[in-house]
Amino acid sequence: YKTVYSVLPLHGSDVYRNILKAAGCHVYNEETDFTYANSGLLLIHTVKGGSRNIYLKNGKRLSLKLAPKSSTLYNSETGERIL
Repeated sequence: YKTVYSVLPLHGSDVYRNILKAAGCHVYNEETDFTYANSGLLLIHTVKGGSRNIYLKNGKRLSLKLAPKSSTLYNSETGERIL
C-alpha cells in the first residue's frame, strides 16, 4: 500500500488520479468525467463531451467521441457499447 500525507487539502482530479496510479489502481479515463467500473460494466458520464481515450484493464484503448451531457455504458472487457 501507499500512504499519502498532505499539510494542505488535496484538490483536483489530477492529484487524485496520480495518487491512485501510485497506489497501483487502474485508471480508465484521464479526463474529469465521472467514470465507474464494476461487474463487467463501464459507465462514463461527461458534462463537456468530446474525444476521449479510455484504457481498459486488458490493455485495449477505446477512442471515443462523447456527446456533451451524456452517459454511456460499455462492456468493461470488450469495450462494446451497451447503452
